[in-house]
Amino acid sequence: MPTDTTATPPGLADQARSLAQGHTTSAELVRASLERIEAAQPTLNAFRCVRADEALAEAEDADRRLLAGERLPLLGVPVAVKDDTDLAGLPTRFGCAGHIPDATADGEAVRR
Repeated sequence: MPTDTTATPPGLADQARSLAQGHTTSAELVRASLERIEAAQPTLNAFRCVRADEALAEAEDADRRLLAGERLPLLGVPVAVKDDTDLAGLPTRFGCAGHIPDATADGEAVRR
């Protein structure tokens, strides 16, 4: 899958379909997403925390699971998690500054 950061990226359903049909890998989708984030961050500043290394490791795990035949609706599709949702190891900031303790567990939407 090309990583043209100026093109409109495929939506979740298109990405899931492409993964299921073997046209792309989760690692490729994550790399493309990270490139778009990096390109847009100076202007949009939409991401407070980008877990690039973790996302790539999770993508490689998803690719192994997909190759083994596991199918879940969004398995391998990169998604952004807003800072109002618990993500273990990161503060749930709700857009606020200051010291906020890290979440100890993932919220339900993240677990799924």
